[in-house]
Amino acid sequence: MKVSQFDHDFVEEVMAEPGGENLLTCWSCGTCAATCLVRRYEPAFNPRLVLRQAGLGMREQTLSSAEIWQCSACDACYPRCPKKIISRT
Repeated sequence: MKVSQFDHDFVEEVMAEPGGENLLTCWSCGTCAATCLVRRYEPAFNPRLVLRQAGLGMREQTLSSAEIWQCSACDACYPRCPKKIISRT
């Protein structure tokens, strides 16, 4: 994918949603993936990848992926994210 294909409007849309305002501050530390209960049973699920794709403006890949629907909303990642990327609002 070329940089010119990234959708910067998508990034702005995600950041405008409650809880999305810190999207671009992700360190890619892996804390969300390490604490994810879904990932323990479905290793292909990687919340860090979903965040990365959204942060790059990869609208098609992000919204068409099965991964965005696999989150169980268990809240395990919320208190552990050092940058508060994933936050409840």
